[in-house]
Amino acid sequence: MPPADASPAARAAAAGMLAGRFEPLFPTSLVAKDFRYATTTAEAAGAELPVVREVKARLEGAVARGLGNENLTAMAKLYRE
Repeated sequence: MPPADASPAARAAAAGMLAGRFEPLFPTSLVAKDFRYATTTAEAAGAELPVVREVKARLEGAVARGLGNENLTAMAKLYRE
């Protein structure tokens, strides 16, 4: 669980991940779309956003693995042991 002083959103996200609930409150596919927009806009302006580019790649990988219709927190499934 997150620390006691974590935001309500962080606490709810952690509880959902730990319980295996990934209802699409903010579907991974929509987050990936937003990151595509961010990288496209940055590149058009001549800016480099290497961290955003890497997150976009991981989001697109999650969508490719079937997590697109699940909540963003479903990304945790990619990193379970």
